[in-house]
Amino acid sequence: MNFPLFSRFLFLTLILLEFHNITHAQPLSRSQFEEQILEISTMILFDADRQATGLKKSNCPAGVKEFLYVYELELSPTKMQNKNLAINCQDWQKVTQYIYELNVIYKSTQLKKVSLVLAETLDNALFDHVTKALLVPKTFSIEAQTKFSSDVLTIMGHEFGHFLLVQFIPGFNPANVSVEESFYLVAASEVLADLFVVLKSQDPKIIYKALQFTKSFQKKPAFKASAIARDFSERSNELEKVESRLKNQSKLSINTFLNMPHNFFSPIRYHLWKYYFSRTLSSDQKRNLAIQTGKVFLKVIKRNMRNISENSMTNFSSFNRAVVKELDLSLTKL
Repeated sequence: MNFPLFSRFLFLTLILLEFHNITHAQPLSRSQFEEQILEISTMILFDADRQATGLKKSNCPAGVKEFLYVYELELSPTKMQNKNLAINCQDWQKVTQYIYELNVIYKSTQLKKVSLVLAETLDNALFDHVTKALLVPKTFSIEAQTKFSSDVLTIMGHEFGHFLLVQFIPGFNPANVSVEESFYLVAASEVLADLFVVLKSQDPKIIYKALQFTKSFQKKPAFKASAIARDFSERSNELEKVESRLKNQSKLSINTFLNMPHNFFSPIRYHLWKYYFSRTLSSDQKRNLAIQTGKVFLKVIKRNMRNISENSMTNFSSFNRAVVKELDLSLTKL
């Protein structure tokens, strides 16, 4: 997702927002995580008017206070002195706690150059691969409907999942692929980013739940269909059922559904949950299975690019069947 209004801010704030390289043989404890992050990170907030503002220092952890003070010197402290921001240190702590809990499972040892940017209200969260910026709103405003903070954390976890995926499997970096491959890799990365959050919560419907409380869900059939496609336990996402349903639709409807990256591998979500991830798994098992799933996607996409059809339905069936077959060969060995 691109947010051109923020591109200038993201590039300008990298100096202040970098997470330096963190390399640990063992996963960090929460206290170690806080110690590292608080010492080397700060945060810029965007209010509803898209203006850079400082964060109140009251009740902030010491490390945040220090860096916020440095940042405030760069702006006009008097201008912000009496500003009542909707974002506070507790919001910052919620976000970092969620990231920490994800990292307990996935044990990324390269949280390098990730910028954390909190916003008051935006249409969505995003992870920008170029600036390595994770942009997180406190609330979502989609067609004037505000979502709950738990939903925001879910979608933020999905966006952070894009970062984790590239760390584990560099082949998913958009900069490293051809235009022809990019659609399929993006479609696969959407499944995997969803999977990272699903495994944290062990709730196969968590992405669907985060999307359903919007006017878009209520009023736009295509948006609702895409939300359903991201439900890992929804039986209508089974490959044969999707194929049967699409065959009875117009070519325009078929292409509209299949040209959305979030939808293309919906049968894989259902297959993964039903056969591999619905059972009780340790953190290490979750991590290993998720990474292996990504490698399977990459292998199949590279191989199937030789036989691309001009018919989107043909591609949908061939890619999904090939991924299912390869997953069953690879994941049963773990």
